[in-house]
Amino acid sequence: MQATDAGKGPSFLAFQQGAAYVKAWKRTQQPGLPFILEVDHSINLPITTNIRVLSGSVGAYAQDEIDDLISRRKTFSEAPRRELKIEGAHARNDAKLVAENVSGEFRMFMRRSEDFPENFSIGLVYQPTDGSGEITLLRCNGKHGEYRGTFDPDHPHYDFHIHKADAAIMATGCRPEKNAAKTLEYA
Repeated sequence: MQATDAGKGPSFLAFQQGAAYVKAWKRTQQPGLPFILEVDHSINLPITTNIRVLSGSVGAYAQDEIDDLISRRKTFSEAPRRELKIEGAHARNDAKLVAENVSGEFRMFMRRSEDFPENFSIGLVYQPTDGSGEITLLRCNGKHGEYRGTFDPDHPHYDFHIHKADAAIMATGCRPEKNAAKTLEYA
């Protein structure tokens, strides 16, 4: 079975077959190139031509690519402001960065609660030039307590924590930086 991306670079396609879903990733360097859907036969899902495309156009990355983007030396192409800008209950600042031999741009964001300074976020986002969409590579957060309305003091959000992009999580269609780990690096 073959499909063609929508001309937006690396593609993620989700297909529905009855009540089950099949996801296929393929990186392409040129928009519009065909890609082969690889079926995981351990799923035991019969694939037919009666398949509906649910979504598309998200980049796929290997973990070593993500790690390389994070660790690569970067320089400011647009430096942050000297002072944080107050917007509502938060102070914020942003900057743009570039890295040698990397197409695309990086964005650094900084957010801090005016009421609770220990509730902050500093992140690194990568925006590739191929139009496949940005990826949050890293977010370093302070304590911000409840997570989705639940109280669990052992959850990383109750302490200083880091969200790092994970290729395996990205492959499931979730936000790449979904998981968090507690840290003492900046506590």
